[in-house]
Amino acid sequence: MSMYILSLLTICLCCVTSIPIKDAENSLLGRLEILEEKFKSYEKDMARLQYLESWYKNEHLKSSDITFAKRQITAHPGSAQVAFSAYLSAAIHNLQIGQLISFDRVAVNIGNGFDPTTGTFTCPVAGIYFVTVSLMSYLNNELKAELVQDGNNIAGVYTAGGSSSIDNQGSNSVVTRCEAGQKLLVRAFDISGSKIWGHPDYRWSTFSGFLLYPDVTEIVG
Repeated sequence: MSMYILSLLTICLCCVTSIPIKDAENSLLGRLEILEEKFKSYEKDMARLQYLESWYKNEHLKSSDITFAKRQITAHPGSAQVAFSAYLSAAIHNLQIGQLISFDRVAVNIGNGFDPTTGTFTCPVAGIYFVTVSLMSYLNNELKAELVQDGNNIAGVYTAGGSSSIDNQGSNSVVTRCEAGQKLLVRAFDISGSKIWGHPDYRWSTFSGFLLYPDVTEIVG
């Protein structure tokens, strides 16, 4: 079919321009080749445009999600505000391995994640948390404790009091990802019979943490 059309175009061109058929045919073929190359170039340009359109849509959606999440945080600040700080109001003697250190006094409990009856913090929203533990041991006494997240050790604290009326204090801090409902607690390990200082005013031994930022899906979804 294409050869038939080419032949007709060649005859028409010869009639109009009075040039030989062979020259007219070559001229038309050259023009068709040029058109074909331009068409291929247009196809490549269209493919690039489609790719850029797809990329823009994806990036725009990501940007929209982040913007929406920020608006949700501003509109509902309570959903993204979590912080707690608890301490021992009295000393604990004769700690046993695995015994929970129950921080019984609460200084801050934004989000109501900390339970002073058990000394356990339950993450109210999923996100990245900063958590810190500080413990003071008696003189002539060693103390080892671990920060536990859902049954797994994520940090340890060691402190040992001196022999000349010197108590000592040890601490550790971590940044951890916590799912909603996961629990954080502090318990003794490795050494039995340890003692921990506690005081209602001086707060020698503390357990604190706060939400650095929540998961976007937690806010948006």
